[in-house]
Amino acid sequence: MSIVRLKRPWAALLFTVSVLVTERPAFGEEPANLTRERVIGLARSSSPSVRVARTAVDEERADLIGARIFARDNPVLEAVAGPRWGDETSIDLEATLAIPIELGGKRRKRIAAAQAAIERASAEVAAGEQEAISRALRAYYAALHAQERVRLAEERKRLADQLLDAARSRLEAGDIAELEVNLAATEVARAESEVLAEAADVERARGELAIILGLDGPDAAVVVGALGERGAFDALQPSERADVTAARVAIDEEQAAVVSADAARFPDFNVRVTYSREDGGTDIVLAGLAFTLPLFDRGQGERAAARARVRRAELALELTEDAIATEVEVATRAYRTSVASVMKLEEDALPLVQRNEQLSVTAYQSGKADIGTVILVRREALETRHEYLKRQLEAALAGVELSRALGVLR
Repeated sequence: MSIVRLKRPWAALLFTVSVLVTERPAFGEEPANLTRERVIGLARSSSPSVRVARTAVDEERADLIGARIFARDNPVLEAVAGPRWGDETSIDLEATLAIPIELGGKRRKRIAAAQAAIERASAEVAAGEQEAISRALRAYYAALHAQERVRLAEERKRLADQLLDAARSRLEAGDIAELEVNLAATEVARAESEVLAEAADVERARGELAIILGLDGPDAAVVVGALGERGAFDALQPSERADVTAARVAIDEEQAAVVSADAARFPDFNVRVTYSREDGGTDIVLAGLAFTLPLFDRGQGERAAARARVRRAELALELTEDAIATEVEVATRAYRTSVASVMKLEEDALPLVQRNEQLSVTAYQSGKADIGTVILVRREALETRHEYLKRQLEAALAGVELSRALGVLR
């Protein structure tokens, strides 16, 4: 039995690339394609950073449960008993029940402070969602860019194969020397290597996206979409950003803490009921009140700290709003410039690149150009297309940044 050995491992190469680039089933099921809209939805619902942030809301809700308790201190029951010795031994008993009652609306103010903390934590979750969406979209467009580079490398491989076939035909016809065939074969090998290298970048990009979205491995991060689609970034209208909302709510939380601390100036009292049984079987019931006297600690430290936090929160809001104005202006200019860069290549460079490739191939087949000229023209075309993909990625990332600055990442 004879064994056929191939000069180039085409089957192995195509199999490897198909495994790396095309969709693959996970655990027996076909993974769902990640469109831009689905990436946004998963970033909002499944991103690890967002899921962790939501636990902070649960913690604040637990504090609200504690704030709703009738009083901070539980009733206290004291009981004493002992013998009395005399002509006859008897037992005396005394029991006192003290029920604490807060004044100054302390419970109501604690509840208000706890509810403000919940609102602040919820606003921070919304701000975290926006940050997660921004990171996810950047990774999404990076994955699209990597996939486009694979397709470009595969196109280079196809054209290199055609050039090698043409060189072999001319060698058989005696029109060229073997050197030109070797140059064409070298171009094929370089194209094969680039396909594999670009496929590795796809895996890395998918892996990063899977981590951001909390997916089970890169196989679940199969992205679909057009890298050059800019419809989502056109005619964006500004909205209040989630981080600004969180900063406003943080002020409300600290103001509620000030009000809660003010309640420490009011005294608390205990309702006391005492029952005693003395010698001779006499029952005595007494009722009374016990007041705290806030002479020294009237919550001065808590109020001062809470007011300082209010000032800090107000300053943070002011600085955030000032920074946003600059962010929006910079992001708008960067996006417009990036789009103009893409359009320049689309309109002026790509048509000429395609035309030059066709002319070089025709010239080589007719013997009017050598293979070095063809390879040089194609490398120039490849660099231009790589540059075009890079400019598309830059425009997409600039669009994401503009959407984030305007507060419209939804």
